[in-house]
Amino acid sequence: PFNQGDPTRGYKSIRLNEINAIVWKDYNHLYPHIMTFMAHLLTENGALAEDIHGDNNCSIGMIQWNLCAHEGMKVDRWLALHPEWADWEFQIRFYLDEMTWRLEKYESIDRAILSWNPGAGWAYVSLVKSRIDWAVRLMGE
Repeated sequence: PFNQGDPTRGYKSIRLNEINAIVWKDYNHLYPHIMTFMAHLLTENGALAEDIHGDNNCSIGMIQWNLCAHEGMKVDRWLALHPEWADWEFQIRFYLDEMTWRLEKYESIDRAILSWNPGAGWAYVSLVKSRIDWAVRLMGE
């Protein structure tokens, strides 16, 4: 992907550009929404770290997928059964697959984002959209 060998670039910029390359190569149909997805990832996990376990050890990684709600187990048990989830690229591909079907189902990027965290309501969508400029700045670094 883009200029990864440059040591002056921050890891968030590098990671966002790696994600951008995955979307461009394998999920081109999602590309019109790329900056909203980047802002969504930054909202869920501003560190963009695959090893963050949030929500009382219920949510995993860069995408903060709530395993307690979706799989009925905490992160440690899930990782013991599914070690591939420790990989950031696996998490991102899962997220992009989820967003593909959510966009098809809801026919709206806003509703797809809302469906990721429905308990937060429309304020969550507004928060994500307010972070698009942050994502744009990071990707340009």
